[in-house]
Amino acid sequence: MVGTSIGVEVYLKLKHLYFHIPWCKKKCNYCSFYSKQIFDFEKYFELAKRNLKKFPNLSPKTVYFGGGTPSLLSSVQLSNLLGLLDLSSVSELTIECNPADVSLAYAKELKKIGFNRVSLGMQTFLETELKLLGRRASVEQNYKSFSYLRDAGFDNISCDLIYGLPNQSMSDLLFSLEKMIELRPEHISTYLLSLDEKVPLHSQKKNIPCDEELEKFYLKIREALLEAGYHQYELSNFCLPACESQHNLAYWHGKYYLGIGQGACSFYEEQGKLMRTDGFGGCEKITPEQEEAEFIFLSLRLTEGLNKRAYFEKFDADFEEKYSIILSKYRNYFDISEKRIALNSEAYFVSDEIFSEFITYE
Repeated sequence: MVGTSIGVEVYLKLKHLYFHIPWCKKKCNYCSFYSKQIFDFEKYFELAKRNLKKFPNLSPKTVYFGGGTPSLLSSVQLSNLLGLLDLSSVSELTIECNPADVSLAYAKELKKIGFNRVSLGMQTFLETELKLLGRRASVEQNYKSFSYLRDAGFDNISCDLIYGLPNQSMSDLLFSLEKMIELRPEHISTYLLSLDEKVPLHSQKKNIPCDEELEKFYLKIREALLEAGYHQYELSNFCLPACESQHNLAYWHGKYYLGIGQGACSFYEEQGKLMRTDGFGGCEKITPEQEEAEFIFLSLRLTEGLNKRAYFEKFDADFEEKYSIILSKYRNYFDISEKRIALNSEAYFVSDEIFSEFITYE
């Protein structure tokens, strides 16, 4: 984790905290993230306490419990972890939940101990797709969990929608999308299925729709959500007014953050150098070239785009001048104003190709 040579001025910039809760009852068929099935909360709690003691002045604005499956923790265990923190400045306290774990009683307990935002891993409203993905929840549990959260008083719920599944048709996608819109969550995150070679579902990669079809899926998702009154603020994220994920925006804006747990990363400054650490003891010094590349592609993931003044102040260069060749090559994909440079909607699905140009630029 983070070393002890971090100054007080960096503590003051660490306003975003992530708890990685590593446990899963079973691993989903498409998941390549770090997780384990052996539960040892007491050991985790002691490690979290030890790491947080290095930050006596830590007063986060956002706290996010991700996984793994944070909803496997009891309200008492979650409350114990929250008890390690100064929550006086927190405006957004999020927990990811598997719909299979959410009862009305649990939803009420989450609300009581201070959570004000829930990210619900629904993924799809077709039983066949849930089984294909290896999800624990059923369609019925998707509906019930959402209803329980509403009944418990949650007015900031995010739902996940995954697309590009093997043999998925446009009608399959639209069915799940329409059901999700009917629920009217405040936030919807969309994910294009990606299959690592080591996951069980990789054997069906050949059945994933072609790129042209996937682009149609993406455009249809975007069209339907915009028509339903959602605002797209990031390539894969949509929300109702003023319901953006403040925690994720911190990542995209390049803010410092602290990660607790083996599957978590931290990003901070130490002795004048930018560093990235992970829960396995890994530590990487961020080079100026890496910092610039990350600033560019993270900024361009946001629909508001890259702030030209912020870029100049950070890197002492004129963005348009430095990258004039790339901007000219993709001129039909950029909207350029006096203050910002942003991808237009025609570039969203092919954004990775454009980002790679900036990353490899010399």
